[in-house]
Amino acid sequence: PPGRVPLLQPMLVPAVPPQKEWPPLIVHSPGTAKKRAQKGSLTIARAIHALHSHVPAGADAPLPFVYEEILGQSHEYVLARKATAAIVIDQMPDPGLPYGIANSGLEGLAAGCAVLSAMYPENDLNRDYFERPPVLPVYSEQEIFDRLLMLLTSTPERLGLQQWRGWDWARRNVAMRPWLDYFVRHLPRSLGGEKDG
Repeated sequence: PPGRVPLLQPMLVPAVPPQKEWPPLIVHSPGTAKKRAQKGSLTIARAIHALHSHVPAGADAPLPFVYEEILGQSHEYVLARKATAAIVIDQMPDPGLPYGIANSGLEGLAAGCAVLSAMYPENDLNRDYFERPPVLPVYSEQEIFDRLLMLLTSTPERLGLQQWRGWDWARRNVAMRPWLDYFVRHLPRSLGGEKDG
């Protein structure tokens, strides 16, 4: 709507999706200790703890994966870890907060990761600026557990398809070129000028 400027910044999207490490790396990057509550980090940590001890039906050991919660590191370090991560868990904010997907989740999509995040479209300040991202929505500890279990026990092709969808979405929506194209078309309207024509 007029008067609202998008919060997005352009993302660095690689020409091809990055290669991922084994065992699968799951990353959550709340940024600082103060933001852990806002990002739902404790809920995420409980789901990860349950997954570490869960033995799937037909298996004789828990699933192999590595979890890293990144606090107090440089942005360059965070991006490097997302480049090798298979899955990024974005955030689990309170439903009343104006979040859909944060920059952490957008960076995960651009890095070719499967991304889990709470999605509240009615509160998402960016909802008018790009196609709905291919994020796997999660709203509870159980849903985080279930989504991760599904991804980690699926075929490599299924996980790879979810990762490719995220990378392709980022390439078409938040890389530098589509971001600049958006501003050329919409900035006058966002600043209260002429409507799109």
